[in-house]
Amino acid sequence: MKEERKASVLQSILAALKPLARVLIRSGISYREFEELAKTAFVFEASREYGIRGRDTNISRVAIMTGISRREVGRIRQSIKENNIIALSIVSPASEVLAQWYSDSRFCDESGRPRVLTLYGEDPTFPLLVKTYAGDVPWGAMKTELLRVGAIEQINENEVRVLGRLYLPTDLNEKLALGLGEVIRPALTTLDHNCRQENQENLFYQRVTGAIGIAPENMPILRSRIREVLEETGAEFDELVSGYVPESGEGSNLESGVGL
Repeated sequence: MKEERKASVLQSILAALKPLARVLIRSGISYREFEELAKTAFVFEASREYGIRGRDTNISRVAIMTGISRREVGRIRQSIKENNIIALSIVSPASEVLAQWYSDSRFCDESGRPRVLTLYGEDPTFPLLVKTYAGDVPWGAMKTELLRVGAIEQINENEVRVLGRLYLPTDLNEKLALGLGEVIRPALTTLDHNCRQENQENLFYQRVTGAIGIAPENMPILRSRIREVLEETGAEFDELVSGYVPESGEGSNLESGVGL
C-alpha cells in the first residue's frame, strides 16, 4: 500500500513538473541548473527540519535522507552558509559555446574579437566550436537554438556571427520569477502546512473549482465573469488583510495573505 501511495505521489509530482519544465526550457534554464537548485533545496530543508535540539542535521543523515553524497552535501551547505546559493558553477552547453567563442583564441581574430565562423570548410568552423565545448550536441541543433534566442545571426548559407556572450532567450522575463515567488511558493507552502496537520481546524483553506462539459463557445463569457468575481473578491481580501496591520506599521514579520 505504501508503494502504491508513493507511486501516486510521484505521478502527481511529474504532472506538476511538466508545465514547470516547459517554462524553464523556454526561459533558457537547463536541467543541470535546475538540478543544482533542487539539490540545494533538498539539503537546506533536510538540514533545517530534522536536526536535534535546534542544531542542523548532520551531514551523514542529510545524505541518507536526500540520496545526495556526503561530499555534495558538505559543498552545498557551505554555499548556503556563505549565502552563495545562486552562484552556480553550472553552465549549459549553449552558454559554454557562446563564452568560448569570445575567449578561445582559435575562434577570435588578432584583436581578440570573435570571428565570423563558417559552417563548412577549413577550421576554425562553427561545428568545431560546438564539438569542442558542447560534447555530443549536433552543431546543426546548436545553430538552430542560438538563432532562435537571437544569440547568433546567419550572414549567408555558410557563415554565422555571434551577437552576445550570454544564452538568454527573449522569453525570459519577470513574469516567471513573479509567478514562482508569489503564486507557486505560497501554494506549496499551504500544501506543506496542510499535510502536517492532524486537527482539521488548523488546515489552511485550499480549493480548486472546475467542471467538465462546458461548451467552447461559452468559455469567453465564463472567463470574463470569473475575472470580474475574482477582482471583486481580491479587493475585499485586500481590505480585510490590511485591516489587521497596525497603523504604526510596527507589527510582526509574519507573512500572511490570500491567494486567488
